[in-house]
Amino acid sequence: MIKQIGNITIKTTTSKKKIKDILSRDFGAYGIEGKVESVRQTKGPTVFTISDGTGTLECTGFIAPGKRAYPDINDGDMVAATIQVSKNNDKTRREIESVLKVSDSMKSALVERMAEALKNQASVDDIDFIVKSEKMERLKEKMKSCASAIKRAIVEGSPIYLRHHADVDGYTGALALEQVILKLISQYHAGENDAAYKYYNRTPSKAPFYEYADVIRDVAESSRAKKRFGQKAPLVLLVDNGSTAEDILSIRKAKIYGLKVAVIDHHNPGKVVDGKTGVDEFVDFHVNPYLVGADKNITAGMLAVETARILGEVKEPALLCALSGVGDHAKGVEFEQYLEKSGKTVDYLKKIALCVDFEAHYLRFMADSEVICDLMYGNEKLVDLLYDELSVKIEEQRQVCAHYMKEKVLKNGIVLATLDLDMTTRRGEFPQAGKTIGLAHEIVCEKNKGKVVVSVGFGSDFTTIRASADAEEKGFDVNKIVVSLKEKMPYSAAEGGGHEVAGSIKFVAGAKDEILKEFTDFVEGL
Repeated sequence: MIKQIGNITIKTTTSKKKIKDILSRDFGAYGIEGKVESVRQTKGPTVFTISDGTGTLECTGFIAPGKRAYPDINDGDMVAATIQVSKNNDKTRREIESVLKVSDSMKSALVERMAEALKNQASVDDIDFIVKSEKMERLKEKMKSCASAIKRAIVEGSPIYLRHHADVDGYTGALALEQVILKLISQYHAGENDAAYKYYNRTPSKAPFYEYADVIRDVAESSRAKKRFGQKAPLVLLVDNGSTAEDILSIRKAKIYGLKVAVIDHHNPGKVVDGKTGVDEFVDFHVNPYLVGADKNITAGMLAVETARILGEVKEPALLCALSGVGDHAKGVEFEQYLEKSGKTVDYLKKIALCVDFEAHYLRFMADSEVICDLMYGNEKLVDLLYDELSVKIEEQRQVCAHYMKEKVLKNGIVLATLDLDMTTRRGEFPQAGKTIGLAHEIVCEKNKGKVVVSVGFGSDFTTIRASADAEEKGFDVNKIVVSLKEKMPYSAAEGGGHEVAGSIKFVAGAKDEILKEFTDFVEGL
């Protein structure tokens, strides 16, 4: 190629390359072939985004400020282009020297090469889990498929919307995945400005399921990004939610608009038939311990951390898994192994978990990573600062619970504790309703050692429930209660769920007294 710079004529050599091979290059002329994913006109150059199945390159064409360069090249065209790469003030520039549409006879061959390249780039390696677990081994192929879907979305330029429950379990899994997702975006989209902003978004959710308000935001954001940047439909990655009947409406809404949905969860999905549940009809990928005969004690955080490890390196993964288990009161061999490998004590992890809950409460829907990561990885100054303050708040709230909580021994010997949360919590303050009923439940269990205990906190239109493990052995299940309420009291508009011994139910305020009576009858009938 001959290039004229002032009075100087330079002869350069153009080498044909895959996009992934030139993303790290600072200079040179390269020939590429691929698909134009988007064309965007700025006040200066025209920006073309081209992909070839190995990566994505953002390059510019310039005629005059604000004037469309190469007007015959549009979204979706298969092209052959020559890109001149140079560096100016530490900023890499990628300018189009020439670009042409490929001939029809060459197009099909290029499409096949791109498809094969994408398949190869999206492949993932097998790994050994941190712990020995037959149950998790039975989930490995599902985890690898989910990991491959995440990687494929990144390589082909589909945004990832990561939504997770805003508790310790959800945060550990989500932030482990975030570590590897951002690294992969940086790797495969090094040729684009603001790639992390364009291709990744994480949002915590207060509810342990994919709320309809969340899917509305996701669909709206997807539509906006498509119109503004020509982006593809995203992959919605749900962590610590997504498996239950409460998720189905939102998932179906997402699918109607072309969004893909992957779920990593450990909530009880209901009846499992041939390894599938109700949501499997609608989701693209589903990782849940119940699908292979395991249960909630293999937490979403553990599954998400191990899935992240399939994609790349995660910082202190055993610590994150052990913290997830402590946060969700997990038991069993998997948790014990993660705890041992973390090198931490349960008391230490409980301390961190409380601080994460506190921070998450005030972060609400903000997606800050740094502060939560500092806590999870044990920034001692920060943990000590928060924990000292939290210890006072927790002790104050324990006294509130002990004073206002009511206990009743039912005919079957179960101790039922009730607490009016409207009267015993301060709006917007920590500890919130769920944490408060947890504290109340601890107090009742301490007073009634050896007895089955069920604790219910109620507001004007909701209940938050905790039960001891032996209550589950008798058949206690929050999800079963929700089903029963819907059948017996359809006018209550009851909905909710969660884990068998920890969940919440919403209903219309007028049904509160009936709901509490029906709840009491259910517990007494165990």
